[in-house]
Amino acid sequence: MDWTRISKSIKHFLFNLLVLTLPSLILCFLLLELVIFRFMLPVSERPYRYFDREWSLMKLESHQSGTYRKGLRSEVKGKYRTNAAGWNSVHEYLETRGEATRIAVIGDSYVEAVQVDVDQAFPAILEANLTARGYPVEVYSFGVSGAALSEYLQIMRYVYQKFRPDIAIVNLFYNDFTESLASTSSSRYRLRFKPLSPEHFVSVPPEPYTPSKIRRLFGESAVVRFLYYQIALSERLAALKRIFINPGVDVEQNVELSALQIEVLIRGVTRHIFKEFKRLSDQAGVKLLLSIDAPRQYIYQNKNPGEARVYRLNQISLNVTHALGIEMIDLTDAFQKDYKHHRERFEFQIDGHWNQRGHQVVGQTLSKFLVEHQWLD
Repeated sequence: MDWTRISKSIKHFLFNLLVLTLPSLILCFLLLELVIFRFMLPVSERPYRYFDREWSLMKLESHQSGTYRKGLRSEVKGKYRTNAAGWNSVHEYLETRGEATRIAVIGDSYVEAVQVDVDQAFPAILEANLTARGYPVEVYSFGVSGAALSEYLQIMRYVYQKFRPDIAIVNLFYNDFTESLASTSSSRYRLRFKPLSPEHFVSVPPEPYTPSKIRRLFGESAVVRFLYYQIALSERLAALKRIFINPGVDVEQNVELSALQIEVLIRGVTRHIFKEFKRLSDQAGVKLLLSIDAPRQYIYQNKNPGEARVYRLNQISLNVTHALGIEMIDLTDAFQKDYKHHRERFEFQIDGHWNQRGHQVVGQTLSKFLVEHQWLD
């Protein structure tokens, strides 16, 4: 064995690595970080979240503003603004009440709505539509990404005590149901429920969330934000995993259909949470309205949305609300009618969240309901 040649090869490799390769990579990183992704191709910004220990719920940090982007050409682009209370909204929230009817909208990322400009999200559209019709209203939105049906209950308790709305609108999405169960959700920082039987549930309180300083530091990096938000690297890897590793996994509206096999528990936890919605609303004198999304892909394909597996969640919700005397809007009909006339999709091509068209339809549908049912008189 020629040790002299091996020694020279190692020295040559280390020289190239330390003198050429690493400095080139560092220079490239700094160029991307300090110049390209900050001035030439600005990358996505995302509001930071924190755990409100007083109310035991996740919120957004106050007084943040920026532009959320997704896609290489920023196909998704929305300007957000968080108020002092920690919510993305056109308003600063007041605890004192004026003469205007106060409407609270509760939900997850569809209500947080950083994918569109804050004044184009459906809570702002709802307020603008009602104001234009001569109704003095103020719409406060309480949306945080990752929240589930169980967490909406936690938010409702906070909203009713702190801001005393006249009307509450809770917007539901398909992953809200299974993620409310402790057995199928790993989100330990949010309220969840554990079944004692299909009809009886106990709450699993959220654990306090402490933001990671290291993760926060990485979040300040433009390169990291480009990979995580702009091109959604984790989502792309998950999609590839479904294709090549778990090809038998069926997904509709971002929900794995296998999760719907526990329908008995889904019905039970839905009934349990809706009962608590109604109890809190009746106690506070708040008019309660629920809304739920539609199987939009079936609408685009001119199929019957009722044939979608996830539409079973619409049916469960409608049956439970009917039994409890809670008003509910299934957005399927509104989306169907609008698509028939305009042939425009309601979400971004690279993101499942509602685009401006989707938010507009939802805002108009909700305002129409409130006016026709004389909730504002």
